[in-house]
Amino acid sequence: STIKSAEIEKLRPVRVEEVLQGKASGVNVIQSGSPGSKPTVLIRGIPSFSGTDPVVIIDGVPQTLTDFNSINASDIGSISVLKDAATTAIYGVKGGNGVIVVTTKSGRKNQKTEITISSNYGVQEVMNTIGVLNATEYGAIINEGSTVAGGNVIFPDLSVLGVGVDWQKQIFKKATLQSHNITARGGGDRMSYFLSGGYLNQGGIVGGNDKSKFDRGNFTANLNFDLSRKLKFIVNTTGVILNSKGIQ
Repeated sequence: STIKSAEIEKLRPVRVEEVLQGKASGVNVIQSGSPGSKPTVLIRGIPSFSGTDPVVIIDGVPQTLTDFNSINASDIGSISVLKDAATTAIYGVKGGNGVIVVTTKSGRKNQKTEITISSNYGVQEVMNTIGVLNATEYGAIINEGSTVAGGNVIFPDLSVLGVGVDWQKQIFKKATLQSHNITARGGGDRMSYFLSGGYLNQGGIVGGNDKSKFDRGNFTANLNFDLSRKLKFIVNTTGVILNSKGIQ
């Protein structure tokens, strides 16, 4: 299964694994819910007792699922998921859990500098909460249950109970999600470049932005130099600053 950059840009994911949800057959992504946290990724079910994480290859370099936190989704050119024995054989035993291959964007030769700016802002909230009784209604149910069982009335005066507190409203808050990115790509006869800088902020709906959030700032530079007809020098660098806090 292969997912191209155009599809990735539509989704605006926080983490790379979120792109695979519903896009690659046989791949299950289970989110823990906390912003920026590492999800569980299962390829072809639960493959082994030793662990479930697939092998991650980013621009030809072996990495882990944790390293996906440092990648800006807008920098990804394509994601490929290798699932069957033939395609994972070259990775040995480690490939038994499947392989996720990520290729980041690169520059283009003989092209003038192309600058792209994107900015997104959204609000997240709980879609549905559980319908519950208020304090007075709950007290009435308790009274009824007690008297039917032959006991006494627990709350003689229901009016003093009021409506009480809906703890769902106290816990679940609206949380913001924003991302801002700027990229530059181009090149000449013998070199090409892709430069990218981005900032992402996601709040958690449990407790809101004050209690739970994920901040990421990153810079990427992918450079290609043709030193000769048979020799190429490639530099792929990424710098990232992460700041997160959550509720256990």
